[in-house]
Amino acid sequence: GECTHFIRGKKPLENVPKRRALIIANMNYDDTASFGNLSNALRDGLQLRDVLSRMKWDVVFKVELGHKKMRDEMNNFLQKERDTDVCMFAFIGHGIEVNGSLYLVAQDARLQRSHTNAHHFESEVQNSCIRMDFVQECF
Repeated sequence: GECTHFIRGKKPLENVPKRRALIIANMNYDDTASFGNLSNALRDGLQLRDVLSRMKWDVVFKVELGHKKMRDEMNNFLQKERDTDVCMFAFIGHGIEVNGSLYLVAQDARLQRSHTNAHHFESEVQNSCIRMDFVQECF
């Protein structure tokens, strides 16, 4: 499995009153032929949520998000981010690299890896996964 996280802050961590985190854990993928299920993703996400909560972070914890819901949760989180001193994003799930670009795999992603047309495969990935560039730009 993958665990990807970003932290962006305006102040040193020890002096920060407003800390928010978005944690997404995907473990049971619709396309099990391409992406095996991740038995520890939920446990890992819950542990991270609990640690951050004990440290007084405001945590949004989501599981089993498809492409649209992942984008919606990220956008909702970012709209509230303006009043926050430090933000963290963590994704626990599968990742994929296509032509040098990294993607977070949504729970409902269905990819036909047998395509002989590389452009078609890349288009499928772009339409069903979240590009890491988008995540990095947001955070």
